[in-house]
Amino acid sequence: SMSHLLTLVPEGMLEETLVFKEILTELAASKQTFRMFDLLHRLTFDLIGRTVADVRTKSQTEYSAVQDSHGKAVLSVHDSTAPFWTSLISSIKHYWWTRNLDKHLLMIIKEKYAHSRETDRDMSILDLALRGYSKDKGKLDGGKMARADLDPEFMEIALDKYEISLFQH
Repeated sequence: SMSHLLTLVPEGMLEETLVFKEILTELAASKQTFRMFDLLHRLTFDLIGRTVADVRTKSQTEYSAVQDSHGKAVLSVHDSTAPFWTSLISSIKHYWWTRNLDKHLLMIIKEKYAHSRETDRDMSILDLALRGYSKDKGKLDGGKMARADLDPEFMEIALDKYEISLFQH
């Protein structure tokens, strides 16, 4: 909801936007040409990481395997009018890069929940999904939730939610 998104502005979104501003300032001072799309793409990944999972992907300042795999997966989607062999190769590439994306996203999600404490009250999309999942499964006991990184069913849900967010942008 909009009210929930506004709670994310002070910390996550503002911080990522300030990184973006600093990069733009440096590029303007250097007078070098750049592609705004590339910078906005990386900013979007950082914003999605903060909103969906409350993690810092640092796509704007460092190499991001998630951003790289996502970009290659999108580029590998085949043209339905292409010859059979071209479509087959594109399908294999798409499968490869999507699996690679899954692997990196799962590492991020597991890392997030492996180090979380029961007292953490994060409000990211995944945290809200975990709270609902725990409640539905009867695992929410006095506000305490089962460790998400140890629950394969929740990890699949979390991966799906993260991927949907990435592919919708």
